[in-house]
Amino acid sequence: MAYRDNHQPPWQAESCPTWCRREHLERDHPEDRVHQSAAVEIAGVRGERGPQPRRKAVPTQLVVWATQHVEDPHTWVRLEDAETGTVALLLTVETASAVSGALAGLLGQLEASQRQTDH
Repeated sequence: MAYRDNHQPPWQAESCPTWCRREHLERDHPEDRVHQSAAVEIAGVRGERGPQPRRKAVPTQLVVWATQHVEDPHTWVRLEDAETGTVALLLTVETASAVSGALAGLLGQLEASQRQTDH
């Protein structure tokens, strides 16, 4: 039996977080009893080792989502390769927020430097 909205399977003690989009089933294996957000897909380019000192630019498709096992107090931000499902990063919300802030600051510096170079 599938459970949605205000209904939950017997094994689920608490309601889903508001961000959970996963359908929970009564027969879910204990390891599969996880909350998952909607996935955000990102098309991009990643570096791959090539002849030094250069890196090879390789197209990639990334997926980012939040996940939390029903017995885990932590919510995790998961970044993985869409093609292989290989997890690249699994971060707590606090760590993901710190990385987001650091990236925003670094990207601001790089963009400012690029604007100066373009003029």
